[in-house]
Amino acid sequence: MSGKQKKKLTKGFFVAAVSSDECKTCTLEVRCAGESQKIDELRSLAEEACQLVLNEPDILYLDRKSVPWEEVREQERSIVAEVASQFSDYNKREEQVQAAMSRWYGRVCLMERNLGEYVNFGLRLDRLNKEKSIEAEFASLFVGRI
Repeated sequence: MSGKQKKKLTKGFFVAAVSSDECKTCTLEVRCAGESQKIDELRSLAEEACQLVLNEPDILYLDRKSVPWEEVREQERSIVAEVASQFSDYNKREEQVQAAMSRWYGRVCLMERNLGEYVNFGLRLDRLNKEKSIEAEFASLFVGRI
């Protein structure tokens, strides 16, 4: 959502799904403002997101803000150690670390999961907001094991 101030998203719903082997659950909270008849495609997108989470074991978080800093730091240390041995130039090393971290976020964060050429759930949600003139966000994601 862009703009100087976010509009308060007063309505919402949850989408929940269970994996076919009944070992994994996914619950996605969707917050929105606007008319409920305009949210059918939003609900479909949320259901698609839940199915992806159930089928991809690496997706554990909604977005970068949701990843615990300890996990980010651990991943970054691992990548720095790997890249340090490959590049002596500091700028090149930093560039490679940033690229590797972006790929990692793309694996573990739903909103950054690559869905095709330059498309992810974040961009699809933005596009849906513009096309349907609604304001919506995926507010929280819970992934659990049964």
